[in-house]
Amino acid sequence: MKKAIELNFIQRMPCQWFILSLIVIPIILGICPCNISAQTFDQNSATLTNDYLPMKFGDKLTYKTYGFPLINYEYIEAIERETIDQVECLKVKDSFSYSSTTVYYYWLAQDTFGNVWILQYNDVELNEIQYFGRSNAKLAMPSVVNVGSTLWDGTETVVATGVAVSKLSTGLGPYSNCIKSKIDYGDGDIDYYYYAPDFGQVKMEFNDDGGINGFEISSIKTRSKAMPWLPLLLDD
Repeated sequence: MKKAIELNFIQRMPCQWFILSLIVIPIILGICPCNISAQTFDQNSATLTNDYLPMKFGDKLTYKTYGFPLINYEYIEAIERETIDQVECLKVKDSFSYSSTTVYYYWLAQDTFGNVWILQYNDVELNEIQYFGRSNAKLAMPSVVNVGSTLWDGTETVVATGVAVSKLSTGLGPYSNCIKSKIDYGDGDIDYYYYAPDFGQVKMEFNDDGGINGFEISSIKTRSKAMPWLPLLLDD
């Protein structure tokens, strides 16, 4: 995921998941994703199995800063399943250790082609809810990613595939066959993002204040699977 999933009409955080131009429409599997009516959501839409954006209810990703004077954390949590416009979505919370008010919520759903869409967005600090629904959903992550593909509704552009990410300062990794995307703010201000298959976003690379810094994934927690044999033990 990205450090913040933001749409083109929402001001992006200065250091920022994983976090989107409305006019750039990628072509996926030969289908125009702007034609949302052609997309099909089934009963598994709230379980994201997309290679570069996998997430299910109960998952929590923690990211730790590097290259900054102070250590801060970002938390991406799949907190519940909620229906938006008759589509079951995964509600994701994005928060930061340095601010109790910088909180974002995203309602994500995966279609039967494997594309992940944003159906609703909430910026808590601005008290702003953006509802897109089924017909105006914003593409977050396509099922097929190539150089030139755009992510998060166009704010990120993929610049390389098959990238190797060395072992991180957090101890996780290394990761292979990653995709690398960028956001170009102009005047040499470029942020890079690395997504590993089966893990999602693992590294964010900034050039703030003339140095190389950013966030790296430090913890991956998944919801414990049910143990059907446990009640049998408790009955003994």
